[in-house]
Amino acid sequence: MPFLGYIPVGPFSIVIIQVTVVIAAVLLGPKDGAWVGFTWGFINWIRAFVWPTSPMAIYVLVNPLVSILPRLLVGLISGWILLKMVHNVHDAKVWQLSLTGIIGSLVNTVLVLSFMAGMYYLAGCRLINLTCTL
Repeated sequence: MPFLGYIPVGPFSIVIIQVTVVIAAVLLGPKDGAWVGFTWGFINWIRAFVWPTSPMAIYVLVNPLVSILPRLLVGLISGWILLKMVHNVHDAKVWQLSLTGIIGSLVNTVLVLSFMAGMYYLAGCRLINLTCTL
């Protein structure tokens, strides 16, 4: 299945793999969730070089800050959020699990888009030889 977890939409891909990272973080905890997220990000980084999922991946996902760090943080933050809400995963209610999933997806989306915007901003500053301040 070549596009499993990646839904191509124009030059972008909608990514749904973070659901598996959130599930791993819920079931295994934040540390193992972070490892699953790191693995997903590392594979995504390698894939940007050898088999990009979209034309934008060639320019954006070759940077490990964009491809690895947000995915690692999805697992870590999702696991922490659930641990703060419940002490035992088996006692978690549907709304707590849903909130954890939503937060995990938002972490991925916000961080990836923020890093992409930062790269675009810094590249634009370099093109016109300005000193950029964030």
